[in-house]
Amino acid sequence: MLNLSVSIAIEGKLLSNILLFQDILEDNYGIKFQKYHQAIPHINIYAGKVSNFNEILNYIKMYDFNSFKKKLTVVGLGAFLEKKPVIYIRYLNSMNLLKFRYDVMTKSKIWLLEDTTSRQEIWFPKTTIALRDTNYKFISNFDNFIKNFNFKKEMIIKRILLIEYAKGKKEKVLKTILV
Repeated sequence: MLNLSVSIAIEGKLLSNILLFQDILEDNYGIKFQKYHQAIPHINIYAGKVSNFNEILNYIKMYDFNSFKKKLTVVGLGAFLEKKPVIYIRYLNSMNLLKFRYDVMTKSKIWLLEDTTSRQEIWFPKTTIALRDTNYKFISNFDNFIKNFNFKKEMIIKRILLIEYAKGKKEKVLKTILV
């Protein structure tokens, strides 16, 4: 069995901004867990345990991306205010994105177990940029920190990633599919 995420790779200027943001988080606040454990900044579409990697790979390769609207719009920055806050970038949810997610999670029939972050009730399109080593001292300075960043961007989807993940370990891109 394999823990697998079907994800959209972040591209272009948005990717550069996220990576710069993570560099500054590390340099100024020592916040670096996500930076060193992510394969690449991405949007998790669906994740869970699979027994047959080739089955999901073939399904994604055969998916009709010609009718897929490839533009994503950033809504803004957000946070889950937990014991260790999670900082993320939120995207506009579209019927197109929801259809792709639905198709991946239902039509491929290879998922043995759904990851809790993929549950329908809680899922929304986001890119996590900081977690686990965040703190409320950082959050109290957050408004001063983000003044120099403009995450209000659009991005064209160019790649779907199949990412292997395990708690506490660095993610690994197993396959990239161009769309």
